[in-house]
Amino acid sequence: MAGNTKFAVALHVILVLGKHDEGYISSDFLAESVRTNPVVIRRLLGILSDAGLVETKAGKAGGARLAKEVEKITAYDIYLAVLDDELFPKPDKGENSECIVSCSMKRILDEVSERASNGLKATLGTLSVGELLKRL
Repeated sequence: MAGNTKFAVALHVILVLGKHDEGYISSDFLAESVRTNPVVIRRLLGILSDAGLVETKAGKAGGARLAKEVEKITAYDIYLAVLDDELFPKPDKGENSECIVSCSMKRILDEVSERASNGLKATLGTLSVGELLKRL
């Protein structure tokens, strides 16, 4: 099963925009850095723009740039922009009323998911894009 790479690609794009902060960066340039199709990048930029993390401009001189200072964008902001906050989506099948495990799974998954989400927020919320740029 392939994992979801939206967060990794979004973080990559944000870091490129933070590194090249002199103006708008084209989706072609970003796609080349990520090694994907520019259409994928344009869709992602739309999501990041809706979240208030990037600004986009259409046209030949257009592209994307960060909408905030690098120190004011956290890895958690990026995570929330591209992925929902539910780490472990619950199965959409009903429970088996004759099975104690089946009847308990929603409650158990809620607890596990809440604890994992709190840890994720605590970790990613302390990592600013500015700090990550220093690690390049």
